[in-house]
Amino acid sequence: MMIFKKEFTIFSASSLFAIFSIILMGYVSLSYAKGAAEEDDLATWIGEYKFQEIYEEPNQTFMIMDYKLSIYEENDQYYADIQIIGQTTWVNVKATVYGDEQWISLVFLENLNDIYTRKDKMNEVLLSLQKEGENIYTFWGGILPMLDKNELSGEVYFELFTK
Repeated sequence: MMIFKKEFTIFSASSLFAIFSIILMGYVSLSYAKGAAEEDDLATWIGEYKFQEIYEEPNQTFMIMDYKLSIYEENDQYYADIQIIGQTTWVNVKATVYGDEQWISLVFLENLNDIYTRKDKMNEVLLSLQKEGENIYTFWGGILPMLDKNELSGEVYFELFTK
């Protein structure tokens, strides 16, 4: 029968503190680098995006609905002003932008006008966008298009208008 003898290494409190400090500094450095990378990734979305719906049927009222997203940086945060303008519609809200270089979600922050009567919930995802090459795919959330034919998520609706 063989007996194994276990050896234990005992660390002093100061050496344990030193090891912990080194690990913590590495974690903080990685977190900071990741945060900086995410901010740079969001910078690729800065610009103005537009989408227009036109409803025209014989013997029906002609309608146009313009959607505009203006994504910008302010005080080290990314925001989007979302405007939806039609014959009887005027939506103007501010959203916080979360995401990375390929995908963003616009999360409701505040109404920018008093006319908009829909009560968005704080932290509601209004819509998300995904970049794939030159295409920008839309995933609807709290904001939906006027026309049923455009309600399908994962389609190209918005286009970059100005960078």
